[in-house]
Amino acid sequence: MTDNDYWLARWLDEHGIRNKQSARRFLKDPRHIEDLRDTASAIPWDVEPLADRDKSTIVAGRTIDLSGELGCFSPKCMQGDVDTLFSRAWHYFDTIVVVGLAPQYAQYLLKDFSDHSLERFLAFVETFFYIRKIGAEDILVYRQKPPACVCHLQRRAEEYAATGVIEQRASWIESFAAEAKVSDLEQDGDHWHYAVTHPDMKHTSFGSICAHGRKGGKPGKAAIFGDIFDVYAGKLVSDIGTARTIQSPLGAASSIHAHLLSRAPMGAPSVQDALFELDLPVLYGVPAKDLIKIRQDKWQYFDAFRIALRSAANEFIANAPDGAQAADIARQIEDDLIEPELVKIRRELRVSADILTRKSAVSMPVGALATTIGLLDKVPLVAAGSGAIVAAASMASFLIDYKKYVDDKRGVLERDMYFLWHAQRVTDRRKRLHL
Repeated sequence: MTDNDYWLARWLDEHGIRNKQSARRFLKDPRHIEDLRDTASAIPWDVEPLADRDKSTIVAGRTIDLSGELGCFSPKCMQGDVDTLFSRAWHYFDTIVVVGLAPQYAQYLLKDFSDHSLERFLAFVETFFYIRKIGAEDILVYRQKPPACVCHLQRRAEEYAATGVIEQRASWIESFAAEAKVSDLEQDGDHWHYAVTHPDMKHTSFGSICAHGRKGGKPGKAAIFGDIFDVYAGKLVSDIGTARTIQSPLGAASSIHAHLLSRAPMGAPSVQDALFELDLPVLYGVPAKDLIKIRQDKWQYFDAFRIALRSAANEFIANAPDGAQAADIARQIEDDLIEPELVKIRRELRVSADILTRKSAVSMPVGALATTIGLLDKVPLVAAGSGAIVAAASMASFLIDYKKYVDDKRGVLERDMYFLWHAQRVTDRRKRLHL
């Protein structure tokens, strides 16, 4: 299995399916549904290590691993997850491990293939073609994750050295209860269906819990919140297991998962851990397609930018006090490296441009300025007449300032943070165009 081999992509390509509409038409034939079912069921549930260990890789956690788990299965939301994923990992990582449509979940959908199952399946198809369209296919590595089984949560946590997560159950329930709201609770035989909202959850959490006590009484909030904890903890332990198997850091995007990890650190933060936690407002709301293009167009500056980030992370981690979290290191990098450097770049270019503009406005007309810049190597060294001497002096003064402007700009290009500054300029322009 190659690193970017996605079973769904292979099936779509084998059958010449190029978009969501053609997939819908193709699956009207029951034989094609059976073929899809056979394809999914033939894939064993296994977490395979990466073939290429030389690339900087991060494992996307639930809510951004494109599985829809702990998130939303609508195509719009899943494509939004793609953009979120790249905004978190674009500035450093070569590849990102995601799940997409897991073969086991595909089997579940295909077991009784209803209209609802079809729409759910097509959401994954549409998301994949969105990924292909924006040029992100080679950046994503598809891997399955271990079962997020609540029944075997303790054993899995021990296996992946993640018992610190599940040990927080009681304190988490107490903290969660302060802002959680049970918006719906309905009995169905021997169990109750619930709906819970909380600021730390992107979407309403729907679940069911067995009736309480011998008489089947209504479950209390502690029991419901405990059930939610088990679900989230199970997913997190599965994510940790994937990261350990693949030997890459975990990028936890869920607020609940980040909270649990911060109180159950898996050891000293790595460079990748810290850089995933960077908060770069310049990337907010920028489509993944634009981010990828910026990186491709300015790859040489991107490499310098990434080296600088890695060096800073290594230095801050080496000097960090015991117990420092990845987020703490990230804030240091933002405050001590990124923002000061961006301020310097903006100031240097603004000062040089202002001097050049003032000198050009005094010494020559705008049209002459443009001509002069284009013909710098053709300016005579000696001119006749007093007027010509004045003009030559003005020209010489302008050329000195122009050379300084060019030198300053060349110096900025050599700055480690130039790549991010350029990305900010590009995204700002695009945002203004769409206002």
